[in-house]
Amino acid sequence: MSFHNMHEWKQRGDLPLKITRKEEAYKLLKKMGLSVIEMKTIRGVDTTQDKSSELEEYLNKYSPFLILATPNDNQHPKEGEFDIQTIEDFQRFVNKLKDINIYDLNLIQMVFGVPDGFVGTAVSSNLETFVEILVEEGITDVRKLTSGNADASKIANARFIGRILKSGNPKDYLKYLSKIRDLVGPRAGYYEFIKGEVRGVKNIWFVDYQADPIYKNIL
Repeated sequence: MSFHNMHEWKQRGDLPLKITRKEEAYKLLKKMGLSVIEMKTIRGVDTTQDKSSELEEYLNKYSPFLILATPNDNQHPKEGEFDIQTIEDFQRFVNKLKDINIYDLNLIQMVFGVPDGFVGTAVSSNLETFVEILVEEGITDVRKLTSGNADASKIANARFIGRILKSGNPKDYLKYLSKIRDLVGPRAGYYEFIKGEVRGVKNIWFVDYQADPIYKNIL
């Protein structure tokens, strides 16, 4: 079965997916040589001086971060906070949690919107690549595209066989769609990305990767 866009594909809730955890996905993206934001997973908080100093250095080097606390059960809600910059910010957030030991803490480097920004997804099977972007000033949330609620006039997409445009509606953004194709084309999988700014560097930042072959159903 094939689909016309990523939202249509995601609406199929019965698809048996093997999800790659964010931590592993970022490692894979880095190995591919793609531009990746910083991400660190902390399971329980080690308060020893060495670990606290290590975390403080990490925060100082790469902040600001979004912090997400994901519980290991279904009885507690997810918690989160933007603009974590210092060890004091981190500790203040941790102190709000009822039991730190039931949470995985994910520090995700923040991407800031730019005037010519976009978010997007891409699926590649080595030979064929489908790229879809939502172009909107200041946008940084890929879910605005995948939710199906975005303004269709701001969405561009293209299917490529190798480097040849096969079909789609690229509008005025074929240059960007082709660039994404070139970046992900050699490696099969599903990708999410943001064109934005991280610590003063404007780039296309990759924020998720999934390798389950079932993602190829969109092609």
